[in-house]
Amino acid sequence: MKKFFLVFVLLILFSFTVSAVITHGSMKIFAVTGDGGAISADLSLTIEPGTGKIWSSVNPLVGTTTQSAERAALKLARNYYSKTEDYDYKFDINSDASMVEGPSAGAAMALLSISMLEDKKLDARVGMTGTISEDGTVGSVAGVFEKSKEAASTGIKLFMIPKGSSKQIIKTDGAVKNINLVDYALQEWDLKVVEVQDIDEVLKLAFTPIEQIDVNKGSAVPEEIFEPKPIPLHSSLSPMQSLTKEMIEETKERINEAKASLSNTRLSDQAQINFLLSTLNSAESTLKETQRLYDNNYLYSAANNAFLAKVYSSLVKDVSDNPSLLDIDSTLFKRRLEELKQDVTNLKSNLDSFVPIDRLDWYIAAQERLAWSQLNLEKLESPKTTVVVDIREGSTTNSTALKDIQDYEFAVSWYEAAKSFYEIAKNSSAMVKPDDHFKGSSDNYLVSAENGIKVLDSDDIEDIQRRLEAAKKEEELKWFLAELFDSSSAVALINAELDSKDKDFNALQSMLQEKINSIESSIEENSTSKKVFGWSRLYLAHARYFLDAADFYNKDGQRIVATEKLKSGLSLAYLSEALYGSASGIYSYYDTFNESQYIKNGKGMNVGVTVTPSDSQQALFTLILMIGVVVLIVVLLLVLYVNYLNYSVRPKYQSERIKRLQLRLDEALASGSISQEKHSELSSEYKKEMQLIENSFKGRSYHLMEIDRLREELKARDRSLADLKRLYGRGLISEQEYKKRMDSYLKEKSKIAEEEEKEEKELKKDESIKVDLTALEQEEKKAEKQVKLKPKKKNNGKKTKKKK
Repeated sequence: MKKFFLVFVLLILFSFTVSAVITHGSMKIFAVTGDGGAISADLSLTIEPGTGKIWSSVNPLVGTTTQSAERAALKLARNYYSKTEDYDYKFDINSDASMVEGPSAGAAMALLSISMLEDKKLDARVGMTGTISEDGTVGSVAGVFEKSKEAASTGIKLFMIPKGSSKQIIKTDGAVKNINLVDYALQEWDLKVVEVQDIDEVLKLAFTPIEQIDVNKGSAVPEEIFEPKPIPLHSSLSPMQSLTKEMIEETKERINEAKASLSNTRLSDQAQINFLLSTLNSAESTLKETQRLYDNNYLYSAANNAFLAKVYSSLVKDVSDNPSLLDIDSTLFKRRLEELKQDVTNLKSNLDSFVPIDRLDWYIAAQERLAWSQLNLEKLESPKTTVVVDIREGSTTNSTALKDIQDYEFAVSWYEAAKSFYEIAKNSSAMVKPDDHFKGSSDNYLVSAENGIKVLDSDDIEDIQRRLEAAKKEEELKWFLAELFDSSSAVALINAELDSKDKDFNALQSMLQEKINSIESSIEENSTSKKVFGWSRLYLAHARYFLDAADFYNKDGQRIVATEKLKSGLSLAYLSEALYGSASGIYSYYDTFNESQYIKNGKGMNVGVTVTPSDSQQALFTLILMIGVVVLIVVLLLVLYVNYLNYSVRPKYQSERIKRLQLRLDEALASGSISQEKHSELSSEYKKEMQLIENSFKGRSYHLMEIDRLREELKARDRSLADLKRLYGRGLISEQEYKKRMDSYLKEKSKIAEEEEKEEKELKKDESIKVDLTALEQEEKKAEKQVKLKPKKKNNGKKTKKKK
């Protein structure tokens, strides 16, 4: 009897164990549509005894990314329920769509799976959107605003969204404005929206009574913000500090311009407008941390954030102002590509002309970014298949056009960055000619990068691939210094990915700390006034930032975030180490140059970006050229005649006369007609006169070219003013924006005009320099008298008799 009772109890316990899993559950999920709205669908899961297989619905057809999300959700569930392999899982999505594709329901799948395995019934009023990774991180998705609005309309009362998604830019009542979705949803839709970072936060919120959740706290888990420690700024990085500050201000202005343009856009396709709103959100979100990074001297990441935000906001502004850019065969887009191509060519020509020994870091950075810009241009010009994606019946969007515009915006921004670095480099006081010394130095790096990239996941290689392709382009351009930087950087990023793979937090933390200490020690030990290792310092500073951030988030219990920070820090540390090694070899080589090999020594070098005429100007120039051939010949003859008349006062002949005087003086010294003291005295005078002539020549040439450049800039501002008036006249920009930009252009014109006037005054000073020819002639006569030069008599070929 006791045995029977014991068996009965065991059977009861076993039945309780089996029934501890909910066999059928469901929840609402949401997706965006092609017309700019959102729809809801029912996600269902059936759990049956089995062997761990996962089944997907075939009606509607479920795409590969959605199936991947299902697998990630179940793999994550193993951390919460150890016997997941004892069951099979059948996912079903009830939707009016013919096909369901996308990873945005991943987090919902994970929540539903874990809750059913833990025998916890979900409140039907709970919903969410977000991707899910195997480590539990909830990732960002598109259309958060639209999905939240649809969730509210279906009776959802708690809607969880990815962390960082609450700041939204929306268009309402004909105006674009910023909102906090948490406040907006509660006020407008009676919906509690909460940001979540990982599945732990999701589970905690999902099983907290909705009435007890205070959205003003932002999350059920108190949010701690990492505040980076300020770091000292090395003196060699002051140019980067100024450049970053300027870029941040430009980006803030560009975002405001993009908002104004989007408010007044002629676009009517709501899906396209929503895409631009989402892109503008990304720009503002990216810029959010920039000022804090800049204030604490983390210049690399501050500049990088500002750069990305500028690209995104420029895309929004350009498409909003000119919807025709989205046309498959846009004339305006072709015109802009041609203009950028010419700008790149002009800047390339300038970078080909010199190497600044004392500003190598900025010079190489200019070459790298110009190569990146050129790669994007070549990609945009290459033949491609136009892809038109049908989002919903009656609505299409050209994904190829949007991708092309984004590639163009990156190309523009890289060109502008290259130009900024070039402006720093051209102020060098020690320039030499480019050579082929480093040709072939990158071959091993290129081979290693090509091999290494094959073993990485496709999601990890975008930046690596760009650097590898750039290195090959730089080899073609004979920019061997930039090739060395890009190729070694590609290998460094590959090694960082491989070395950090499958490492836990403690191992990664130890690796990063050791790498930072090693590089820091090497830099400090080998730095000089010329060897500054600028980019190594910039990357290393932010690697340390990530190390400190990882420690902060780890102590706060956010292990997933902390681990990702360490991986980011390792990538930067490996980059720092690679560029330290490449820069060391480059510095050592250019240390062997001396002043006699410099192209020009000192400031005031005439190195500038060539100004290219517009198409209409070019056509006019062609016509003038055809008519002006005869005029040119006449002018040349006139110049020759004037040169003849002014033979004695032209600087060229003045310098020739001084050289002749010096020659006679040397002959006088050789014949013993004058003393060494007198020879030195007169030679010194000749050198002074020669230097005066040369300075006059250089000064006039420099000022004339500067005046031409400034006049072209004034013409460019006039064209900008005309364009601005045209935009305002068509009602494409607001009166406030018109006045603001008009004032900016007029100030720029005034400044350029002042510079032109200054250059003209300097030109007049140089033209007033005259050499005292009378004194030179007197010295010549003295030399002739001392040397007693006599003309030799011609014998006309007759033989002379030798006198006895």
